[in-house]
Amino acid sequence: AMDGIARIDAALNEAMKEMEDADPIEQFRVQGVTYVRFAVEHPSHFRAMYTPEVLDATRFPELAEMAQRSHSLVLRSIAQGQKDGDVYDGDPAAIALTAISLVYGVSRLFVDGMLPEAAEGGGAELAEQLALAVTHVLGHGLLPREEKKAAKK
Repeated sequence: AMDGIARIDAALNEAMKEMEDADPIEQFRVQGVTYVRFAVEHPSHFRAMYTPEVLDATRFPELAEMAQRSHSLVLRSIAQGQKDGDVYDGDPAAIALTAISLVYGVSRLFVDGMLPEAAEGGGAELAEQLALAVTHVLGHGLLPREEKKAAKK
């Protein structure tokens, strides 16, 4: 578990180095894709990282610190997106929970073979495509855009 969290922490930091000048929404998407790819490429690490014993910060404070750093990356992207007007002005913690739940859920479904695509032998490239698709939906939302509403009237 410690190795897995260290690896995902390093992968996220590396991905973000290349994205310093990108807009916050793109940074947000890259974080999600990196997370899903990691889970699919390292399923045993991914599973080990999310057991109740490992998530106990009193037993493993160094793991909690690494997990907090990764969470902080997400919160920074949200805060920057809100500052730039690219992310709605809601509670950053709720937005982060939504994003983290989304990519964790896709990762878990893929790793556990619950998606037909995964069961058919889809690999990291397919996982990346799915992560891009779901993070795109998150970034655009489920509600129709005002332009489309106006065009229907």
